[in-house]
Amino acid sequence: MTDHGRGSIEYGYVVSGDVELTVDDQVFLLQTGDAIQFAAGHSHAYRSLKRASTLLTVVAYTDD
Repeated sequence: MTDHGRGSIEYGYVVSGDVELTVDDQVFLLQTGDAIQFAAGHSHAYRSLKRASTLLTVVAYTDD
């Protein structure tokens, strides 16, 4: 599990495949074309499901 610090925002986009994202205790199942945004200061992890997946993530940090 990773966090990127208070105030950071993470954006994820599934280019191909199926991805499971866990943020704290919540689980999100993402498929090709799905996008998500969440506060990246929370503990989180991505996991590819059943086959190879391509996931694009971007983290935006505050000036703090």
